Amino acid sequence: MSDGRWIADAARIDPGLDSRAATFENPSGARGAGGASHGGRKGAPSRRVRVGERVVLADLDGPGVVRHVWMTFPPARPERMRAVLLEVFYDGADEPSVSVPCLDFFGLPHGRPVAYHSALTAVNEGRGFNSYVPMPFRDGIRIELLGYRIPACEAEHGRRPMNRVGLTHLAFRVGDLDDLCRRIEAEGGTVLPATTATFEHGNRGVMTLDPDGIRVELIERPAP
Repeated sequence: MSDGRWIADAARIDPGLDSRAATFENPSGARGAGGASHGGRKGAPSRRVRVGERVVLADLDGPGVVRHVWMTFPPARPERMRAVLLEVFYDGADEPSVSVPCLDFFGLPHGRPVAYHSALTAVNEGRGFNSYVPMPFRDGIRIELLGYRIPACEAEHGRRPMNRVGLTHLAFRVGDLDDLCRRIEAEGGTVLPATTATFEHGNRGVMTLDPDGIRVELIERPAP
């Protein structure tokens, strides 16, 4: 199923395929567990992801292939729409192989939900977000949602969210955020403490300005 033939041959039946569905209330994709929280009905069809919260959407044992990802989001400003991140961890890895705003994952990089379709992604009526990109895994796969803070900074144009569409910056993962922030200030840079975001498991992020005024985001993910 990972060779792409399923795209061109929708009538092909694979008798060895064991199809499962992972949801908020059934992240393991276990059989018969999709409606367990409300007597067989959808007891948790949606969830509000708070700032700094990390929610496991799917945690599956391998081998297998994720063939369809479907999501929907309530209307919001572009900076809020891009503040929910999708991260994918393959085969027990500690670092995500995919880390991207959810709308970007479905092909809408501007934070505005509009109708769109391609060979592998579709946004039906601007509300139903679908990805058919095959995601094969060997030992397992974990898909998480991360609620990201909308930080702001002072500039000559007033306060602007740092992740607003069109504001480009660099982002680096670092081992010791506090030490690096001190070194940046010692070299004439600026740390923007109002942009600090703290997530679960000790993960932290902050925006800085280098001596030339270039915005650099630093993200600290402690070793497990």
